[in-house]
Amino acid sequence: MTPKELNTALCSKVERVLAWLFKGAGTLKSGRFSIGNIEGDDGDSLYVYLNNGAWKDSATDQKGDLLELVCIKFGSKAAGIDAAYSFLGISKPMKEKKRVTEWRKPKRDWTQLTENPEVLKYLTKERKIPESILKKYGVRAKDDEFMTFITYTHELGPDGKPLVCGSNYISIERTLDKHGKLKKTVFQQEKPLATLWGHTVVETRKNADGKSFLIITEGQIDAMSVASLGYSNVVSIPFGVSADGWIENSWEYMLGFDEVYLFFDNDKAGRDACEAAAKRIGFERCRRVELPGQYNDANQALLDGYDINPCIEAAKEFKPSKLVEVSEIFDESLRRLSLGGREDQGIPFLDWEGDESIRFRIRPKEMTLYTGWPGDGKSNALYQETTDLVCCHRKKLVIASLEEDAEDILGIMAFHALATQYDPTKNHVIKAFKALKELFRGHIYFYYHRNRAPFKEVLQHAEFTIRKHGAEHFIMDSVAKTDLDIEDNKDANQFVSMMTNSMNETGAHYHIVAHARKGDGKNKWAMPGLNEVKGSNQFGIETFNCLSFWRDPRKVEMLQEVREKGFYTKREWQETPDSKTGGFLNKGTRGFKDVEMSEEEVQLVPDSYIEVCKQKVGGQKGRYGTFFDPTTYRLMRSFGKPKPYAKDIYEEYIQKHEDGDF
Repeated sequence: MTPKELNTALCSKVERVLAWLFKGAGTLKSGRFSIGNIEGDDGDSLYVYLNNGAWKDSATDQKGDLLELVCIKFGSKAAGIDAAYSFLGISKPMKEKKRVTEWRKPKRDWTQLTENPEVLKYLTKERKIPESILKKYGVRAKDDEFMTFITYTHELGPDGKPLVCGSNYISIERTLDKHGKLKKTVFQQEKPLATLWGHTVVETRKNADGKSFLIITEGQIDAMSVASLGYSNVVSIPFGVSADGWIENSWEYMLGFDEVYLFFDNDKAGRDACEAAAKRIGFERCRRVELPGQYNDANQALLDGYDINPCIEAAKEFKPSKLVEVSEIFDESLRRLSLGGREDQGIPFLDWEGDESIRFRIRPKEMTLYTGWPGDGKSNALYQETTDLVCCHRKKLVIASLEEDAEDILGIMAFHALATQYDPTKNHVIKAFKALKELFRGHIYFYYHRNRAPFKEVLQHAEFTIRKHGAEHFIMDSVAKTDLDIEDNKDANQFVSMMTNSMNETGAHYHIVAHARKGDGKNKWAMPGLNEVKGSNQFGIETFNCLSFWRDPRKVEMLQEVREKGFYTKREWQETPDSKTGGFLNKGTRGFKDVEMSEEEVQLVPDSYIEVCKQKVGGQKGRYGTFFDPTTYRLMRSFGKPKPYAKDIYEEYIQKHEDGDF
């Protein structure tokens, strides 16, 4: 329970609590309890309201809630909270991990700060920390070179005082590290007990809502910077954001405050550590103190003369970064609605629209699987798609073609772009292909490696290209060439998880080639679906979209027969109902019939098919016939001559020299 919840539970039994605390002394009158003082003497200076447990001692001006009264009666916050749990008959919540932490009392190798003029000068002159604050927090020094920050236990030792349980040393001078960056030397004595630094001098303070709160900074100098503004309730984590043992070791201490204000550095490490700490302490108990973007920490703001008081007073109620309230995203939702339904947004696949459309679009922040039997054109279709994205939409992309050399892939994309074969004997064709260099420049990046590669390395290269160069598409051909075993569920899950996380973070569209299972050799006569994708079924479950490509082997047989016989015999089911009755009795017929097809008719039969196996947005599926032009490696929806994607280059260099339109 939080302190607030514990106080509420006590307030539901105010009269019983008062009888427990004051052993039946005091008087009840006009809705409040009166007694001489907290010690229980006769009189009426101390009164407690029965409706909400609030109390005030008019003789001392002390006041607070019922839990605070219990804590005062029992001598400390920790003892009072323990007593409250016991009185209410509630089991006290345990820490996340209950274990005995072994620690070693540090060797006292520090001296008084005033005996180390260089350290004192650094803190007071360069860091602008008042000497009174340094004295209050008990800052020490070592060898006129290191600031020394001492931590203490929350439990009292035999002498009734906290025990020294750690010492942290930070140099005042910076030295170059192996990367050429200036770094301070930081070290701590062996086996310290990580507790919040400065807790022994904290005094209770309440915010505008009347709640007690504790400010926790990322560093000791930041804590003293805040304290120099008059805050008596500020501490620091002891050894940097990489160590979080202080959460467990100072758990009961933090329970004594209604809220915890996390005032960590304004960089990625600080923000990540802040969220991680809030997650363990409890998002509902934490607030985040945020500085303007130009300041990284409290001391930097102090040195610049910036008033951080409003930042602390306006500390934001902490919430997980992935939790949003609807009003925060409502305007963006309306903007997207203004673009039309999501199924109508995005780039049509291969720019096929109208009657040629396969009702599939390429949208940001999605992942598409391209699957099919070996040699059935999935990679070729993907590179045709990437050529369209670059030439017609000027998109930037990064390609990890692990199965083919980048130079060969680039050649295929050049065919796609110009819808023309390269002819080294024709000067105008050479010029056209060379002109593609400038069209492609800055828009196509290759992970330059063929054969098996570490998946994490491939993904890192892709993310680098997306972030630095603005690539919006990542092509991986294929997943089988990574170091992950996609047949293994663990590796497959890792692949899908990392790709999905990366896709969501970058906002790019991820295109992945995944082979279909080889099976028994008969499967080439049937189109592979989502269930035939090689590897764990996680591919199909987690992927937004899946396109299957299948080259129909029957088309080759049909052409072979028509060229041998002059026609192809197609066995076709026909039904001819009776013209009068509409049935098949008497003159009506139905059954199989041989139909002869000419070569022209056979040519109009699709060479291959694309099946939209899965499309998360819109849920549209379907199978669509396609035609393959072996001269230009282009896939088309209708039989005929393909149109170039690099239309301007085609018109300038090729169309002028050749007859006919495209």
